[in-house]
Amino acid sequence: MPHFFKTINFYILFLLFLSIIGCKSKNPNPEFLDPIFLDYQSQYKEFSKEAESLPKQIESAQEELKEAAPRSTEKVVARRALKKLKSQHETAKQKAEYFKIRMEKRRIHSKIAYEKAFYNDEPWPDPKEYKAYQQNKKLRSANMNWNSRVPKLFKDNPNYENKE
Repeated sequence: MPHFFKTINFYILFLLFLSIIGCKSKNPNPEFLDPIFLDYQSQYKEFSKEAESLPKQIESAQEELKEAAPRSTEKVVARRALKKLKSQHETAKQKAEYFKIRMEKRRIHSKIAYEKAFYNDEPWPDPKEYKAYQQNKKLRSANMNWNSRVPKLFKDNPNYENKE
């Protein structure tokens, strides 16, 4: 009887060992683990929503332009607003298309990088790559206005900030 329990214990330990080793499997959609891909996806959704909502605003601006009296300031303001809305719509469409392309490119890159990391038993996604992406994104969205970045040193300046 004691030999029987030893063999059962051996089989239980063996099955436990196999289940621990055999649990590693590839993720079929690694892009959903990639924070850069997810950021591209959120930006794509944001700009596509904006591009879809602007035509309604353009139509209402065109109606305002038609209703405005000829050679009046209202007509000039309505024309400027319409031009601005059309420009925003075009920009939103372009950015949505850009992020769609970037998203697809990143999806392919994610699959390749994930497979390499999976077979080499390396961590994925690489935190250094995401940190570099965040830093680059921050620099691209930084305010380019000199006055907002340079400290105001003169007390006579209306934008003077007292740091004391």
